[in-house]
Amino acid sequence: MNSRGVGNSRSFGRALGLLTIVTVITNTTPAAAGLFDFLFGGFLAPQPATPPPSINRVGTTAAYCVRLCDGRYFPVSGGATSKAVCDGLCPAAKTKVFVGSEIAQATADDGSTYQKLANAFAYRERIVPACSCNGRDSFGTASMKLEDDPTLQAGDLIATNHGVVSFQTWRKANAFTPIERKGVDRLIIMTSEREPAAPAARPQRRAPLRGAGAAPSAMPASHQWW
Repeated sequence: MNSRGVGNSRSFGRALGLLTIVTVITNTTPAAAGLFDFLFGGFLAPQPATPPPSINRVGTTAAYCVRLCDGRYFPVSGGATSKAVCDGLCPAAKTKVFVGSEIAQATADDGSTYQKLANAFAYRERIVPACSCNGRDSFGTASMKLEDDPTLQAGDLIATNHGVVSFQTWRKANAFTPIERKGVDRLIIMTSEREPAAPAARPQRRAPLRGAGAAPSAMPASHQWW
């Protein structure tokens, strides 16, 4: 074979080897990409990063009665009666109802949020003078009269100093109907029948008491000293 044939053979061999390397690189799994990237200086295109899955946070919505003079708040029942309950429990201060999964992001009907209030969480740092719900101190709430409770519904049973009464209508003279003792006992019996009976307690065994004149038990021979 002449020198020209040898040169052609070497050129063909180099081309075939280069084609083999390119084929191997193209079919390489992403796990080996780091090695080829190191050897061939970033010949492979970088793999796009997988975005993290989105997290959906669902919280329980609650209604809060907020005392605007110092930001102190307490939960109230939601719905149409929340403002009436808030005003009834804190009549000596200006209040507003906020609704949300947590108090900081809770929102009022006018679109304002608790954390944007001028006195948000101020009660944690200081006691604001004359800021009170009951007109006496900064910590308690006012007592709401029974007939002013907006959450009462027909059929609710209420214990008073004169016995148990049933609420029938809204804010009328005959709104509360007395219930006889027999009716109350019947309700208690019906409730107890629906509850599972507690297991009977096992009697505890007690050690027999030794009388004053009873002779002591004989000691083993190894413990007798005489």
